[in-house]
Amino acid sequence: MSIIALIKVIQIKETIKAQIEYIQINLPIIALKNMIIQVVFNSSFKHQNVDNNQFSIDVDANQTVSNLKTLISLKFTDLDPEFFELKQGTKTLKEEIICLNLQQSEGSPIIVTVFNSTRTCCTIF
Repeated sequence: MSIIALIKVIQIKETIKAQIEYIQINLPIIALKNMIIQVVFNSSFKHQNVDNNQFSIDVDANQTVSNLKTLISLKFTDLDPEFFELKQGTKTLKEEIICLNLQQSEGSPIIVTVFNSTRTCCTIF
């Protein structure tokens, strides 16, 4: 290997090393894990195809609440994500929240409650 080729290899290695360091310093670490979320239906929740039993759902921690609502709606026939809202405790969850942010402490269960949406007023057939 010529000296010029060796110098180029060293430069490439240094560039890659600098890029890795930049990524580690400047980008937030995103957890790459799945989460189990307990889904509970509020006693006043009404929908013809939902039996109001609670269930667990496995989601990617980086998914949004909007995507979580979609996954919940897929478990039932004709349940539109716009038909319900999710709450954690008394707080209504915004759809852009990342599921990872729902975890209050490591190891604690994540429980969301399904409520009828206050945004919908009627069903058009």
